[in-house]
Amino acid sequence: MFAVLATLIAPAAGHVVLGRWRRGVVWLIALLVPVFLFLLLPPYPPALLGIGIALAALRIGVVIDAAFLRADAARLPSWKWAFLAWALLIVGNMAIQPAVKALAPIRAYTIPAQSMMETLLVGDYVLVDLTAYRRTSPKRGDVVVLAYPGDESRDFIMRVVAIGGDTIQVRDHRVWLNAQPLAEPYVRPGSTGDAPSSVCRYVFGCEPLVVPAESYFVMGDNRDNSQDSRYWGFVRREKIRGRAFVIYFSWDRRQHGPRWPRIGARVV
Repeated sequence: MFAVLATLIAPAAGHVVLGRWRRGVVWLIALLVPVFLFLLLPPYPPALLGIGIALAALRIGVVIDAAFLRADAARLPSWKWAFLAWALLIVGNMAIQPAVKALAPIRAYTIPAQSMMETLLVGDYVLVDLTAYRRTSPKRGDVVVLAYPGDESRDFIMRVVAIGGDTIQVRDHRVWLNAQPLAEPYVRPGSTGDAPSSVCRYVFGCEPLVVPAESYFVMGDNRDNSQDSRYWGFVRREKIRGRAFVIYFSWDRRQHGPRWPRIGARVV
């Protein structure tokens, strides 16, 4: 039982306790292979799904192996060495997780608010390509994750509406780009005004505004319920973390069940 608990905390730690060092090393190598594949492969959803399934199967397998494995009396370590090895495995496991998160080409995000409805719903889980803009620049229409200018420890997900050099004006939630009305099929129905209004309460965009170079004007698709560039201004390119590209899971909190048709849908 102790070996199983040790393995749950740190893979292969239970094998160390049982004196099965070599077997534990084999399991560690097997567990590291999906991690390296995750870091090296491009963010292609079927490949990521396969890697996730393989990693989950290996984690379950190493626990089951530790549960049924008998101790090797000839190689059983002293408690002093077993504790040291176990501590190193735990520390190593804790250290590698932030490194994997920092180096990973994709990151998972949960949608907690309604600002991107109907493109993204509350309870959607999306994958974001962190390498999308290493060689290219964000384009109009891209759905991006960015550091919120008011608190950069928080991430917002918005749509790029205008890029550097564009002239933008927003009235009644409608966008005029370079003096032409912008076609926006992604905007939530009913979130744009039907009749022109003489009052504009935005901080940015009420009058024609030129977007600076290497900056972007972003907005939520739910124009009635979105804190975006209309209120806090432009976003610098270096503050854009990546591009959302797929919904990998969706949970309806009201119905207490998954939204099956949304799972696997591309974010466009």
